[in-house]
Amino acid sequence: QLVLINDYPDIPITSSLLSERHDIEIAVHNNPRNCGIHQSRVNGLGVSDGDFILFLDQDDKIEDICLYSQCSAIGTADLVIGNGFKMNGDKKRQIYRNLPKHRLATREKIFLYAANQIVSPGHCLIKRSAVPDEWCRYIIENNGGDDIFLWMLMFEYGKTFALNRENVYVHIDTGENVSGDNSVMLRSAENVISVSRKCGIIPEEKIKLYEKRIKFMNELEQGNKFQKILACIKNIDVCFYKIYAYYR
Repeated sequence: QLVLINDYPDIPITSSLLSERHDIEIAVHNNPRNCGIHQSRVNGLGVSDGDFILFLDQDDKIEDICLYSQCSAIGTADLVIGNGFKMNGDKKRQIYRNLPKHRLATREKIFLYAANQIVSPGHCLIKRSAVPDEWCRYIIENNGGDDIFLWMLMFEYGKTFALNRENVYVHIDTGENVSGDNSVMLRSAENVISVSRKCGIIPEEKIKLYEKRIKFMNELEQGNKFQKILACIKNIDVCFYKIYAYYR
């Protein structure tokens, strides 16, 4: 089942694919207004009925083997994280260059201290039953942070993560990706912090740790050379995890 979410309903989705016969159902859901990434994902979840969910952005690409490979690898886990590539022009880089790097995507501390280890929900197959209700009720309105909020909730609920070393996904950097704009991602991260407190599931000490990292990243983004050095000294624990995750 392929559900296309139109988040700009003033312009309808038109394609010959919609009128042709296929082995799977293809449906279009028009949001009542521009809702943003998180609400669009939730709307797509609501109008679909599969046991497994694959959230794809408009700039994602999956390989022909993706669904078969991911379904074969998920086993009894709640989520399987596939491998793949990041494309920026002619440059192609593997998401997880080795198994130790891939395993970091199953460690909550790395997400809180270092960075989101999952490029996009597009290379993760998720059991519908594993998606927390809070993720569907508390919406990140600033685009970019809905995925880290989802992983934080899944960690908190003790959901299990499996790994698939096959290359099943390609993230294409168009130059306009939300994830590539630091200022947009910082605003979204602040939204994640406030919503995480509001939902009442994630412990305050974990929220404060995530908040510490975000403030540190903002200091690095905005500060001069001296201020950046001072920020690194104050956040030596965050620096350690960031270096560890980068060179793993």
